[in-house]
Amino acid sequence: MKIEIFSPQDREPTDTEIVSFWRLVFSPPQLLWNPDDSPELAKWEDKRVVDFYRNQIMKRTNQFGFWAIHDGEVVGHAGLRIPSEPSRSHCGELGFGVDLRYQRRGIGIRLLSSIEKRATVTGLRRIECSCFAGNGAAIALLQKAGFVREGCKRQSIRQGVQYVDQVLFAKLIGPHRAAVEVHVQSMR
Repeated sequence: MKIEIFSPQDREPTDTEIVSFWRLVFSPPQLLWNPDDSPELAKWEDKRVVDFYRNQIMKRTNQFGFWAIHDGEVVGHAGLRIPSEPSRSHCGELGFGVDLRYQRRGIGIRLLSSIEKRATVTGLRRIECSCFAGNGAAIALLQKAGFVREGCKRQSIRQGVQYVDQVLFAKLIGPHRAAVEVHVQSMR
């Protein structure tokens, strides 16, 4: 199976790819993670999705991403948002997802690797991510990609009447990383 990984910032996506990305991001499994995202967004007609993506999302300068495409369909995505606060502008906030039908095929690790390479070139020093405590697949993927568990935000997300814990992960990146890790090891 041939999976293409590309950045919409490097190659302009087709209208079909944009709609496919939108449908993946606003699919029911993804809306579980982002309960504040309106389910109405999933119902937008294709033209509205394409116009919004091209005129709003593509113009944002504080984020970048990568998509995984199979036979013209977006089957995975990873994006990084850089906070606007100067004290946090060295960090990137990671979000990602892979269609359930395509999980455990190496797509997630390829997306995270692409994000890390771009973040390093961009000069970022840290990538942060959180996931549901019960999302074993995401936790395993983040650990495989070298992310370190930094904590847990208990009952931080409400899904209907349930409260769900978030596990916090981060990865230090860039040329400074080795010096920081040596310093941390010497403190132990």
